[in-house]
Amino acid sequence: MDIINKIHSELTSQSTSLNYKDIIYQFAKELGWNPSYYMMPSANEDFSNGYLSIENGLENTAVLAFLKTPFNDLSYGERKALYSVSYNNLVPWLISIDKNRITYSFILNNTEKGVVEETRIDGHSYEMLRSEAFETIIGKRPTPNIKALDDSLIDNISRWRRLISAELGNNIETVSLSAFFNAIIFVRALEDNNKRFNKNPVNNNNILLEHLPNDNIQTYLIFSNAAKALGQQSVPDNFINSNLLNKLDRLDYYTFKSIFDSFYQSIDGYNYDFSIISKHALSRVYEKYVAELHIESPQALTLFGNIPVEINKKSIGTFYTPEYIARFFAKYVLKEIPYSTFNSIKILEPAVGSGIFMRTLLELLAEKNSPFFDNEQIKSTFTNILALDVDANACQATNLSLALLYLLLYSDFPKLNILNKESVQFLSQNSEYKSSFNLIISNPPYIRYEYLSNELKDFLKNNLEFSELSKGKMDLYLTFLKISADLLSPGGIALFIIPHSFLINEGAKRIRKYIYDNCNIKLLADLSAIPVFGNTGTYSILLIFEKKRDKEKGITIILKCKNSVGQALEDVLNSKEVDNSNYSIYTVSNESFVTDNWLILPNKEYDIEQKINRYKVISQYLDIHSGVITGSDNIFIRNKEDVLEKEKNIYKPYLGDRGKKSYNIPEESEKYIFYHFSENGDTITEEELEAVYPNTWEYLNNNKKQLEERKSQPAKWWMLRSIIHPKNIFIPKIITPELTIIPKFSLDYEGTYVVSHGCYLKLKDTFNKDVDLLFYFLGMLNSTPCYWYVANHSNKYGGGYNKIQPKTLKSTPIPNPYELDRNKLISFIKCVKQRILSSGIQVIGLDKKIDLYACDFYQLTNEEQNIILGDYADNESK
Repeated sequence: MDIINKIHSELTSQSTSLNYKDIIYQFAKELGWNPSYYMMPSANEDFSNGYLSIENGLENTAVLAFLKTPFNDLSYGERKALYSVSYNNLVPWLISIDKNRITYSFILNNTEKGVVEETRIDGHSYEMLRSEAFETIIGKRPTPNIKALDDSLIDNISRWRRLISAELGNNIETVSLSAFFNAIIFVRALEDNNKRFNKNPVNNNNILLEHLPNDNIQTYLIFSNAAKALGQQSVPDNFINSNLLNKLDRLDYYTFKSIFDSFYQSIDGYNYDFSIISKHALSRVYEKYVAELHIESPQALTLFGNIPVEINKKSIGTFYTPEYIARFFAKYVLKEIPYSTFNSIKILEPAVGSGIFMRTLLELLAEKNSPFFDNEQIKSTFTNILALDVDANACQATNLSLALLYLLLYSDFPKLNILNKESVQFLSQNSEYKSSFNLIISNPPYIRYEYLSNELKDFLKNNLEFSELSKGKMDLYLTFLKISADLLSPGGIALFIIPHSFLINEGAKRIRKYIYDNCNIKLLADLSAIPVFGNTGTYSILLIFEKKRDKEKGITIILKCKNSVGQALEDVLNSKEVDNSNYSIYTVSNESFVTDNWLILPNKEYDIEQKINRYKVISQYLDIHSGVITGSDNIFIRNKEDVLEKEKNIYKPYLGDRGKKSYNIPEESEKYIFYHFSENGDTITEEELEAVYPNTWEYLNNNKKQLEERKSQPAKWWMLRSIIHPKNIFIPKIITPELTIIPKFSLDYEGTYVVSHGCYLKLKDTFNKDVDLLFYFLGMLNSTPCYWYVANHSNKYGGGYNKIQPKTLKSTPIPNPYELDRNKLISFIKCVKQRILSSGIQVIGLDKKIDLYACDFYQLTNEEQNIILGDYADNESK
């Protein structure tokens, strides 16, 4: 306690002779804080002794401010400057520590609620200064009413990009607009660095306005002269490019003035400080910055004419990387690769995007609190990076982001190797790169083969190294994996964020085998339950592999995460084995990946998987199909009351996924689907539809435009996109929703309903006389051990949902009912029939019985049943 008391006293003292940086890091160590980086006060700041950015599980970040002036004594301007430190670091929490008090502020709320908690510091107890105290504060976060720095800057840039483009008649390339905003950020970074680190800065005003003439404006000279005034006499073209910038010379003085002013203060009143932004937050800003301009037409008349809208890169398979993933990869690399070797390793980023991976790695590497830090060593790391991107704007963004970091560290410009290239062809055609990289990091584009350019398709088809692995039809991210396995030197590490479907999709099978044969899997993190990329419909895993040095197989760390992803990744870094309701971390042998599908299972569960695999697959007994596909559900699926009674014979009861439950189906449906078959099973003709069913014909014609715009067209515009003949669907069948968390297989015994999206299962002709078999398969599919298997082999969706597809069900093993003990089989089917008729608390006991029977049929041991069923695995319950 004495040492903490001493540290606290020093950090809040008025002394000018102390080494505050070392003391702050000692504070973090003693009180359990996880430091990211230290920040010294600005040259003209007189109320603090320093700042420390800290992490709480990678996701929850805060800035610790150590104040020599009590927080409650700060003037309005001082408090605003204090809050701006957090704001410009893109950190929402500020924890102010003075001599007598600790204050937790949420800086994105500017009401009195922004000060979340104030606690007096007891000289005999410092519990409130420990990192655990912050964990209790996070849950009290007020609702933000201020935009975060990245959103504010991006909104500003986006607005001006569109307005400038409109003012110039939409006759300016995106690359010129990007060059313009890059030049603003570059000069603002020089300006704010000058103000932050000099007591007598060159300029205290808007330096861009000082060099803006009233007329005869040359855009290039504004930036060039401003940079010279700030001490940069010779700036490379890739930061201030005259050819690109002079395309904006037609803008008038007042437009330039408004643009420049908007880069000094946010609309919420925070001052932008690019000396901070350019060091720590710029790469995160650029994650949202790289976008394309697209003209929407028609457009209402506006002051600026036809204003374009921005189309995010999602449309071409690009999803920019969350900062916590970049920090995890960077920390993993620094843990695995000795600092002493960084001056010689070669690094590749084949889809560099905004440069967040490289920037984060270099930031962490350059943190001088490391005893291994070597100034020249870090300098050479910049030049040892090869970064590629097909998007010129992304390359510009990365170039500026890395160059500003280098400029801050060394007061000079780096020689960067950032190339605007299509990576697959460029890397494949340059043989000198093979087996040459020690480190590869990538969030590759998720583009399906059919959406690739014809040039790239031809390249993949005609190049044996790709065509042999996938008959040339390879999704783009798979090519990046394959190339990386080839480009790594022995012992080299590749870190990827890729779709969860990689683990089980048939199209990725040969790539999985290729990686297994040539590399050791170091880490596989299943983040499919985490919205890593927001609501984009993409569900992710982290894959880290090492190029083999010899034939020895290593150990793989497995992470299965449902919540608390930041803490889970932090625990991975700390080599912890964890099993709780939010995530589990464990290790498996690399031999686990010898199978066609890569399953994320602990060793004991892997043994259960192998035991279940001994049985014949369900497709030996059942035909499994997808339901109908309309192409326009909102048109073809109608409310029951909207269908005329005299036209009901071309409509059938429809059961949507939301209406599907476990075991039983509703007695009737409020939805009916247009089903264009006559009563004798023939497809109705257009003439018959128009003559006999005029109300339906009029309804379809009223929606003709939308029906004709469907991506895949049926034989006639008014038909369902794909349909099933009545004799194949109005039969006894098992049905299931497409997306499930728990098993929801139900029995449509009378063959009443049409289903879409999800699967339906019917007995093969060989078994269709023994309808009781449907009850057996219904019970097995709803049982915990069988659904456990299905879930392990299914693609994952947000919130933990499994996508139940025909291909998954077809390969699901089920014990042969004819080989089971007959008495047990009869009892099991009886139990399933009771379950169909039951409700309320009764179903719990029946579900338990069905599970235990299923475990017995799969011949699972008591230990294996405990793993699958948990606490209620008790064979005596049968």
